Amino acid sequence: MSYPNTTLQEDLSISLVGSNLHVFTVAELKVITQHFSSSNFIGEGGFGPVHKGFIEDRVRPGLKAQPVAVKLLDLESKQGHKEWL
Repeated sequence: MSYPNTTLQEDLSISLVGSNLHVFTVAELKVITQHFSSSNFIGEGGFGPVHKGFIEDRVRPGLKAQPVAVKLLDLESKQGHKEWL
């Protein structure tokens, strides 16, 4: 699916207006999870690997500092694609 003059992140941000959900870039997720460090690996589910992380003010100014879990979609998995797309 293609949207002229918008990026996927812009499109998601628009659809999330008024919600508590936030869109993060891959670069931000790398900072949050310390480059998906094995020491932050929690486990693996049907979607793929899950890493713990921590959002700090330097990553997203104004967002409350908090621990998070980051799921990576396993492209080989058949589970969860509808939820991710």
